[in-house]
Amino acid sequence: MLQAQDKKAQIDINQYPSGPVTYSLDTVMFRHIAYTLNNNGSINNIGKDIVLTPYKATIIENDLLKVTVVPGIGGRILSIIYKPTNHELLYQNSLATPFAGGDIFYYDWLMIWGGIFPTFPESEHGKMWYLPWKAEIITATDDEFALRMTKHDDIDSSGRIPPKQFKYGNTGITVSATVRLMRGSSAVHLDLEVQNTRKIPVEYEYWTCTTLAPGSKVGDTRSPSNTEIIAPINKVYIPNRWEWMTKLETPSGEKDIYQYDKLAEFKNWSDMGIAYASPKITANYWGVVNHDNNVGVIRVADNKNSTPGLKLWTWGVKSTTHDLQAPDIFRPYIELWAGNSTKFFKPAHLDGGKKKSWTETYLPTIGLAEFTNVNKYAAAFLKTTANVDMRTLRAQVFSVEPTNIFEVILTVNDEKTIKELLHEDWTPKLKESTIFEAKIANTDLPLGKGEWKLTLLNKKDGRILFEAAIPR
Repeated sequence: MLQAQDKKAQIDINQYPSGPVTYSLDTVMFRHIAYTLNNNGSINNIGKDIVLTPYKATIIENDLLKVTVVPGIGGRILSIIYKPTNHELLYQNSLATPFAGGDIFYYDWLMIWGGIFPTFPESEHGKMWYLPWKAEIITATDDEFALRMTKHDDIDSSGRIPPKQFKYGNTGITVSATVRLMRGSSAVHLDLEVQNTRKIPVEYEYWTCTTLAPGSKVGDTRSPSNTEIIAPINKVYIPNRWEWMTKLETPSGEKDIYQYDKLAEFKNWSDMGIAYASPKITANYWGVVNHDNNVGVIRVADNKNSTPGLKLWTWGVKSTTHDLQAPDIFRPYIELWAGNSTKFFKPAHLDGGKKKSWTETYLPTIGLAEFTNVNKYAAAFLKTTANVDMRTLRAQVFSVEPTNIFEVILTVNDEKTIKELLHEDWTPKLKESTIFEAKIANTDLPLGKGEWKLTLLNKKDGRILFEAAIPR
């Protein structure tokens, strides 16, 4: 009887992943080393006892995802579980240890829980990472749930806080972060808005900090050494204090600028370190893939216009061997940041009364080890092979909307001619990507320069939802 029940549940989720979006309220426990703070937010004492601090959480679910949001500490998305494979996409610290940072952090200390959370208006983790955010439900229907969290900066300097390198002061900026989940989709949308509530221009920094560990076992999150940072960039800026990083990558000829190559692989991070996309990131996606099981989490946004900053950080691959139940600051996850400016301590600007808004979409990928393009609907990798007579186009695709029926079109073109190689309907799979292949005789190829292309159409209305192309 148990086997029959399990089988039926599996059939249900594979055939009918379009049930309503629901939410519930719960309490989650933050397990950490005890500490006390001074009145100005600086660290007073770090103890030895392990304590559990409760926080109210909103649990948002559909048939594909379980998303845990905790407004009470930094306004964070703490967890995203992809139900069909029961994999966690984000990192949660099993035992957090406060550590003093001197002039590095705004309050002179930090403690990592994990998840995805906004940081502002100063560099690094800013002011708001451990403070409660106001939360309100703005949409609650069967088709969509949205929870908006807001935080206003009215914090003045106090005592030696902030340290000398933090410079923006009380900015009067308000940030709102709205978490949205839709029926039948495994994408989590984070709508962000930065508002200058004053009449005069202001300098500030906004960054979304993401702690990523896709493919993790629920309750035991970690990135293995066989993890890759997916970032479609060519060069990185490496501050010269990270000497091991400057020796790892090839100099570009520009001061402190290096080719981006070996830093993509977690196994090459012999220590902690910082690198930034140089001069900025313009592609619409970046993320992380766990190659042990090829489960990934990808962030999609208008990086060119909204978040041109991409910062890379890890604690180093040695963190994968640390005891996660012991007090320690070294933890095995990949920390990527999306910024309104391109580096820490480089300000963004907002005129008086103005707002800046954008959406970040976080989505799972299953089965993909490489990427040609990702958007809020799908991810794909395209590759061609050849023999003396024939060329083969291979497209590997995963979609976050398995309730849709897509039209899949593979083409090859030059400046004058488009040849359709494949055109068929497709219902996406939940636990694996789908491979499409099409062949064309070398003698039938268009003669001029062109590209191989994948197009996904919405079967219902013919809209183009996704495209990916590689040059011929």
